[in-house]
Amino acid sequence: MRLIKRQSLVNRMIALIVTTATLSGCSLNTDIGGPTAIVILNGQNQTAATSTTLPTPFTVVVVGSFNVPMPDQPVTWTIVAPGTGSLSTASSVTDQNGLASTTYTTGTTAGTVQIQASSPSLDPVLFYVTVN
Repeated sequence: MRLIKRQSLVNRMIALIVTTATLSGCSLNTDIGGPTAIVILNGQNQTAATSTTLPTPFTVVVVGSFNVPMPDQPVTWTIVAPGTGSLSTASSVTDQNGLASTTYTTGTTAGTVQIQASSPSLDPVLFYVTVN
């Protein structure tokens, strides 16, 4: 009977040692790492007359893991279609809240214009503007 109790105790100790060794190699990884996405925050789907500055700037937020805003990330702004109008800046860097923005002045041609915001290694986002 004692031998059985002793063996049971040894088995429990081995299980405890294995579990402790396994868990000591684990950690809760909360490292946000690098940027994972660029997200439109403001300025989407505006309408304006030709040769007019839009009332709301285009604003994006660059986020990392757990949707944590990423400061100091480069953002490039490009008019991709039909290519008229002007942007207040062609490139910017995200602030301490992960935000970057630019303003757009419509061109002289009516239609739908697409403005792209991009950041290295992330899928770009598109803003749409109707010019009438």
